[in-house]
Amino acid sequence: MASAGKGLPLRPTLVTGVIGLILLAAGAVGISAYVSSRRVISGLWREFADEIAANTTQRTLRFLEPAVPTVALEQLLAQEGKLDPSYRMATLEHFHAILAANPTFTWVSYGGADGAYLASFRNPPTGIQETLREQTPKGTRWRDLQREPDGAWKTVRDSISPYDPRPRPWYVAASASDRGVWVEPFLFVSHQQPGFIYAARDVGRDGIQRGVWAVQFEVAYLSEFLSTLHLGRTGRVYVVTRSGLVVGHPHGEVTEMVNGVKQIARAENHRDPMLAGAWKELQQRGPGTRVFSFGPYLSMVADFPPESGIDWEVIGVVPKIDYFGDAERQAWTAVLIGALFALLASFLGAMLSSRVS
Repeated sequence: MASAGKGLPLRPTLVTGVIGLILLAAGAVGISAYVSSRRVISGLWREFADEIAANTTQRTLRFLEPAVPTVALEQLLAQEGKLDPSYRMATLEHFHAILAANPTFTWVSYGGADGAYLASFRNPPTGIQETLREQTPKGTRWRDLQREPDGAWKTVRDSISPYDPRPRPWYVAASASDRGVWVEPFLFVSHQQPGFIYAARDVGRDGIQRGVWAVQFEVAYLSEFLSTLHLGRTGRVYVVTRSGLVVGHPHGEVTEMVNGVKQIARAENHRDPMLAGAWKELQQRGPGTRVFSFGPYLSMVADFPPESGIDWEVIGVVPKIDYFGDAERQAWTAVLIGALFALLASFLGAMLSSRVS
């Protein structure tokens, strides 16, 4: 009679089975903890991203909004004949008072259809100064003035230097619109600093345009504000125009040199890889995208409210590890704990199996 085949050895089978069950349980716990943590953190990221976007847009709007009623008041006063740029010094006194009352404004100005330019501007550390530039047969007479304590005007510059407001982007944009417009960032001619302008036409009672009223801001304040925002441990928040010009950067990187010429930086080729990567990914995804990921980063984008008339976007970027690192560490911790229990089970299994015949 043929002898019956022997079954699996009891001792190794018992040890292997116990270890396998422990490893399986540890793996299941680790995967479950990782998935659960990632889901919770992903939800928190979306909520926090929305909060950051809303905070950034509202803070920026509070910074910019006073320009709109200021220009509207100037339009009204001009139509009523109470503010006439042809009276140069009286207009400069008006601008000086507006600038003193609005610390967020950098320039308050008027460009005339005759090529004249009048403005009050901040000039640290000397404070507020005025500039008056008028077209003459010899060229543009450029005068910079400073108010003395007794109210008299002191001339600090008087030269012939080319300047005409009429071809400037803010003048052209305002002249083409019946409403006030926010002009895309550009470099101020005098200081070569990036900034942006809210401008509106000055139209006489006869319907003929006499010039353009404008309020100007430099972007340094906005970048300083962005530097105070935190996404995770190393994330950043940016403000970019719809066309990709960088309005605000937490490190102040809003300009670039192109062929030796300083220009407003563009997001698509920015030296900050987080901003450049997010912008390129956003262009591929198209309109309507709010939260997305690319490479090792998470990103969110939010538009400024349409009623603001500001065609900008807030972009936030954060390394995934800042948010999901804890979930991954939790999963690996569960696996390591399972491995330790497996070693313990091996030891106990060996002891137990030695007693099994």
